[in-house]
Amino acid sequence: MAYNEGKDHVLLTTTHHTVGDGWSLQIFNRELGELYEARTTGRAPELPELPIQYGDYAVWQRGWLRGEVLERQLAYWKERLRELPAAVDLPSDRPRPSVQSLGGARLWFHVGESVARRIKELVREERVTLFTVLFAAYATLLHRYTGDAEIVVGTPVAGRERPELEPLIGCFVNTLVFRTDC
Repeated sequence: MAYNEGKDHVLLTTTHHTVGDGWSLQIFNRELGELYEARTTGRAPELPELPIQYGDYAVWQRGWLRGEVLERQLAYWKERLRELPAAVDLPSDRPRPSVQSLGGARLWFHVGESVARRIKELVREERVTLFTVLFAAYATLLHRYTGDAEIVVGTPVAGRERPELEPLIGCFVNTLVFRTDC
């Protein structure tokens, strides 16, 4: 589509990651689309009523995560993360730089239909999630390349354990550490 000056418009939004997570962006885009469509067609927007606001959740969480509960949570994670390996020493084709750049790259690849079908069969047979199977494969790959018996990987999780949190925009994401003994 070619740009028509005066007829086409572009909306760019920038938000800090503490304002909302990936789940929130989907909600925002869906609701913005509904508001736009309602406005351009002359009808009232149809947005769901929210059972609570993010502020309600933040107040609840602050009240819950203190005292004995906080101490139990901290003790649990301190025990689980005790004596972690310093870093995964992956073999590379060049030495690590003295100053980390955080520059990265992406590698796109296609998983063939037969492999995808076999993975889905394994998920059903083992009664686990697709994430579990793919994570196990990833940990196995890291073990193979590093020779380390223990593989530690952090992964973001949605952190929306209750249904009333699902329609809210806010930062619910949390990082969960998987410590795998290969």
